[in-house]
Amino acid sequence: MGANNQYPMSGRQAKEAIVPDTISGALELGRAVLRARHQGHDPVAAATEVLGGVVLFTGSVARAQEEEKMGFYYTVVDLHGRGPHEGLVARLVIKNETMLLSIEGSIKAIFPDLVCLLEPGTGRGIMSVELAEGKALTLVGVRCHERLREALGSEIGACAFSPARYGYPELEYQPTEELVEGFR
Repeated sequence: MGANNQYPMSGRQAKEAIVPDTISGALELGRAVLRARHQGHDPVAAATEVLGGVVLFTGSVARAQEEEKMGFYYTVVDLHGRGPHEGLVARLVIKNETMLLSIEGSIKAIFPDLVCLLEPGTGRGIMSVELAEGKALTLVGVRCHERLREALGSEIGACAFSPARYGYPELEYQPTEELVEGFR
């Protein structure tokens, strides 16, 4: 599909600009999740391992509120913890992807690092439009690709990835592994 083919470039430019192995990585992830399901293993654990991530939070949606801000629609989601996170509250700020995750007011992930919203039991990725009160989620934190971190070092990249672009000008990007204890 060509949904985002608005920036024509040469093959060389594309190879220098894109995150490599995105499609093969997605296939590997899907296969691992399906294999775990079929073998009776935890598909969220399988996804977390393939992604090189860490489970940040397990809970259910207590509130999902959409708001228009700065010409974009945002979804702010509050989750109440379950299992190992019982009694804790997490908040997601979503603008297409998760831009910010905080747990009990402590920031745990800032875009462009990823927060994958997975369905417990199946490992299926959940889209923000599916978030409704009571929806169970496991949040998995994943480092963004090194190319994105390198881009953060440039003036244009720092501006493009700035938390100010989603309403948090007081924040600066910090890698998830610095924000989360025990991140490997």
